[in-house]
Amino acid sequence: MREALKEFKTSGVEVVSVADIPGGGSGLGSSSSFAVGLTLAMRRYNGLSLNYHPSTFAETAYFIERDLCGHPVGKQDHYAAAYGGLNFFRFNTDDTVTIQPIRIKETVRDLMQNNMLLFWVGKTRHSNRILVEQAKGLRDGSTDDVAQQMRGSVISLLEELSHGTVDAIGEYLEHNWYLKKKLALGISNKEIDTYYDKAIEAGASGGKLCGAGGSGFLLFYAEHKYHADIENALGLRRVPFQICDEGSQVIYEDNR
Repeated sequence: MREALKEFKTSGVEVVSVADIPGGGSGLGSSSSFAVGLTLAMRRYNGLSLNYHPSTFAETAYFIERDLCGHPVGKQDHYAAAYGGLNFFRFNTDDTVTIQPIRIKETVRDLMQNNMLLFWVGKTRHSNRILVEQAKGLRDGSTDDVAQQMRGSVISLLEELSHGTVDAIGEYLEHNWYLKKKLALGISNKEIDTYYDKAIEAGASGGKLCGAGGSGFLLFYAEHKYHADIENALGLRRVPFQICDEGSQVIYEDNR
């Protein structure tokens, strides 16, 4: 909040935040979503136009969080929050981002959403150490092979979705989770692994821990007929969610 107010040369205002999930350390991109939302709010409050490409808001929010606040984050969550919907993001070597909307039939999209389950593990965590270790591995090349495999799986999944093969999501989630755990220590732990194994045994075809790792939210893909068994096996709070086509928006404005 402080750095955003300074960036937009704004003072004498009160900023209030209300959220459905923990405001940090959840793995759902909450800090990035907050930064994007605050960017829009500051622009509107200061009479600046919102008629810009969503990339503008994503990049401003990323600058505030990474450069001004010093958080070792990537910009993927800022773009997801700014755009909304289903998108394929390609982060280019010249620091630009190419956005490709994923266009699938409504029936396929509904099936995908209805087959996904999100569970709150019950703890937040500070991801900075994990993110710093991941970045180090990518810089020195020690995790290059793993990162390339993860990148390749995204491209392959995009192809599957374009053909309506939505059930492939479970397989790709599981493969991605297997690879992700190789990027840094602390991404998973005995508790997370136990929950994961229970969900697979109860019928999930794949899943992953969201975000950098350590704790937060577990996402699984499973046919609807297995959902009750998975919930009973885990005993965790299930959090309902849905895909939103719109990105961050100003939904109320007091013009007095």
